[in-house]
Amino acid sequence: MVLTVRAVHSLMGKRRTLTYELSDGQKVTARQVAEELGVTESAARNRLNRHTDPVLVFAPYNKAKGGKPRGKQKKEKVLLPYEDPMWRLALKSI
Repeated sequence: MVLTVRAVHSLMGKRRTLTYELSDGQKVTARQVAEELGVTESAARNRLNRHTDPVLVFAPYNKAKGGKPRGKQKKEKVLLPYEDPMWRLALKSI
């Protein structure tokens, strides 16, 4: 029978998990905040390091305030010079 370290030792899962105390006495981890808001754990840690007010920590994610977009992004279509109608008109007159 093979056991993992976490199954044998109950403290291994909690070893590196920081618990943040908010101003209302609530204790949360970055993982809990990330799951509730739908953001990365890094973003949740950043919120917890900056604020202790639960209203600011649990404020909804706003794309307009920054952050890297996730997933594949659409590229802008680049208009090549020979496709531009004014360029074609200029070349016809030469």
